[in-house]
Amino acid sequence: DYDSWVKDGNYGWGYRDVLEYFKKSENLKAAEILSNRNYDAYHSVGGMLSVSTYNNSELKDLLHAYAGGMEELGYKVHTDCNGESQLGFVSLQGTLVGGKRCSAAKAFLSPAKDRKNLKVSKHTLVTRIIIDKDSSIATGVEFINDRGEKVMARAKKEIILSAGSINSPQLLMLSGIGLQNDLNRVGIDVVKDLKVGENLQDHMLMTGVLLSFNYSNPVKSAEENMFDYLIKSSGRYANVGLLSSSMFIDVDGDDNPDIQFHNIDIDQNREDDVKLLTKSFNMRREIAQSYIDANKNRHIVLTMPTLLRQKSRGRVTLRSSDPKDKPKIISGYLTHEDDMKVFLKSIEFVEKLVNTKAMKSLDARLHKIDIPDCRHFDFPSESYWRCSLKHLVSTTYHPTSTCKMGPLGDPDAVVDPRLRVHGVKSLRVADASIMPKIVSGNTNAPTIMIGERAAEFIKEDWN
Repeated sequence: DYDSWVKDGNYGWGYRDVLEYFKKSENLKAAEILSNRNYDAYHSVGGMLSVSTYNNSELKDLLHAYAGGMEELGYKVHTDCNGESQLGFVSLQGTLVGGKRCSAAKAFLSPAKDRKNLKVSKHTLVTRIIIDKDSSIATGVEFINDRGEKVMARAKKEIILSAGSINSPQLLMLSGIGLQNDLNRVGIDVVKDLKVGENLQDHMLMTGVLLSFNYSNPVKSAEENMFDYLIKSSGRYANVGLLSSSMFIDVDGDDNPDIQFHNIDIDQNREDDVKLLTKSFNMRREIAQSYIDANKNRHIVLTMPTLLRQKSRGRVTLRSSDPKDKPKIISGYLTHEDDMKVFLKSIEFVEKLVNTKAMKSLDARLHKIDIPDCRHFDFPSESYWRCSLKHLVSTTYHPTSTCKMGPLGDPDAVVDPRLRVHGVKSLRVADASIMPKIVSGNTNAPTIMIGERAAEFIKEDWN
C-alpha cells in the first residue's frame, strides 16, 4: 500500500518510512504476540494507544469451523493480523483497555487536557477557514460555539484541519478551496482551484451473504452480561463476537489481499437483534424478513466480503454555502466493473467455504435473500449475485482520499507530502482524506499514523 504512494511521488511515505510511526503510538498488551521474540518487527510497547486481542472463547466452535474451512481451502491461520502475512484466517486486534475501547481521544487527548496551551471547545461547529486572498495565507478559523455565538480564532503559526474525509473537504470548499465550478454553483468565491472532494474511496461490503449453523451459544441475561463486563471486564459486552477474527483472501493471484471478510453473528431465535442489525444497514422490511426467517432455530452469520482495493471512485460536494447543510456524498459504489468481478469471486469462495468439512460439521448453509427485483434469478447464480450486490452493498465507514496527497505536479492533489494545502500557506490537512489510495485494511491505525507524521512535520517546521 504505502510503497505505491511513493511511486506516485509521495516520498517519505513508503512502508519502511511509516512503520516507525505506527509503532510510536502502540502499546501492545497481547501476551500471545509479545511472547514471540521477534514481535518488535511489527509492534511496540510504551506508546499511548493500548492494543489487545479479543477474548472470544464463547464462540470457539464457530471460530474453529471458519479457521478449519480456510485451512481446507489452502489458507493459513494467523494469530497476528498485523504480522508478516494477513492472507488466511486471522485473529484481530483492537484498541482496547480492560474490555473498553481506547479511542484516539482517550489515548492522546485525555492526558493533555490540562495543558495550559490547549483549549478544547465542545459542541462547536467550524464554519470556515479564514484565508487572506492577497497573500493566500490561512489566518484563522470561524466557528459557532455552544452558546450559538460566532467566534473567530486567529492562528499564530498554522491551522491543522482534521475533520475527516467528509467534513475536511466540506470545510475547504466553504473556505473557497475547491473546484471552481462547484464553488461558483453555490456562490462561494474561489481562493484556490483544487480537486477537493474528488477521489472518494471506501471499503464497500456486501451484506447479503448469509450463512446459518446448527449451533447455539449459551445466552446469558442482560444482567449477567453487564455483571461480567463491569466486574470482570469480560463477556459479551466486552467483545465483538465473530468480528474478533477475520479472513483475507487473494482473488487476482498477486499474493496481496483483495477481500476481507467481516463476520457478524446472532444466536438463534433473536428476532429483535436481527431487526436491529438489518435496520443498521437500512434494509427494507421485505428484505430483512429473510434474515429473520434464517434465524429461526439456527445461529446466523453475515459473512460479508469487503472490497479492499476498489477501483470505483466517488466524490463529496456542497449542497449549499450554509455550513449547517450536510455535504452531498456520491459514493460511486460499483461504478467500475472490476469491483463487481472481485465481489463475485469472493462469493464463489464463500460457496466453497460452506461446503468444507469443517463448516459442514456445524451444518453450514448459505441462504438466499428474497430481494423483489432479484426473484427471477436462480440461486445461487452469477445473475442473482450481481443483482443482489446492487441492492446490498454498504459502507464499512472507511471513507478516504478526498483531499488527496501528491507532489506539486499532480493535477489531482490537494496537499503535498508534508500535508500542506497546495497554493495556500499555513494550512495543513491531517486525517484519512489525504490518503492517495485507500489502504487494504482498517483505516483506524493508518489515520493515527498520519497524525503522528503530521505532528513530526509541524515540530520540524516550527522548532
